[in-house]
Amino acid sequence: MQVEFKAIHDSSKEVIITIAADVVSKDWEKHLVRSSRRVQVPGFRKGKAPAHLVERNFGMALLEDFYNNSVDKYFKEAVKEHEINYLLYPEVKDIEWEKGKDMVLTIEIEHEPTVEFKQLEGLRVPLYDYPLEKEVEDYLMTLSRENARTMDVEGVEAGDKAELEISFDHEGERLSHNATADVPALAEEGESDALTALIGLKTGDKTELNLDGSTIMGLIGEGTPDLESEAIYPVEAMLNSATRVVYPEIDDEFARDMEYDDLSMMREKISEELKLANE
Repeated sequence: MQVEFKAIHDSSKEVIITIAADVVSKDWEKHLVRSSRRVQVPGFRKGKAPAHLVERNFGMALLEDFYNNSVDKYFKEAVKEHEINYLLYPEVKDIEWEKGKDMVLTIEIEHEPTVEFKQLEGLRVPLYDYPLEKEVEDYLMTLSRENARTMDVEGVEAGDKAELEISFDHEGERLSHNATADVPALAEEGESDALTALIGLKTGDKTELNLDGSTIMGLIGEGTPDLESEAIYPVEAMLNSATRVVYPEIDDEFARDMEYDDLSMMREKISEELKLANE
């Protein structure tokens, strides 16, 4: 693993991590094997399909999961090896990888600027107890979120991503565009969000929405017409597809996917690692 640093300004920099092709290839093969246990390919029982067929059928989703896992794993190794100190959670700026080649991660981190401190008389800093058990559970929750997968769904719920075809009138012309919407939760009393009307739709269903120009332009993205931001447009929306992010349950199966014997062993090992880190 090679690590380079590129200063952005006094309190941030880019960490460029290069992982050798043979290391990445081995990790990819392990990822395929673990993923094969959780998916079902037509003609095979769940978890029994060959890895190359799983890759062929779920390639993009597997690659997205692999990237999430790789960033976490390789960045932690770089942090430990090079004693990298940072604030908040790092931002992944770029991932470059093709099979058989090195993987290059570009991660931006914020760090404390170099400053001089003067001795302050009478300063007392309160110490708050953070139980180890809570730290372990928070770590498990983070692992679960990092191993989330995206699945196609038939009916839309709050939090899903909806792919739409929307039609509306603008300057005497009927326009149609593909659009992507993050479906919000149902609004609280006294609040409103027109996109909640997407909740409950199934593929091919249509609904009427009253959206302002700013919202429409945000849904369409590139190629959007120049609409009046605050003007309200009656919009016909048809659901083409919907996806949902699903987080794995924190149980024995999840622990085995993370290469532990069971959840109890996983908690024990994480607890030991956190104790060492806190000393």
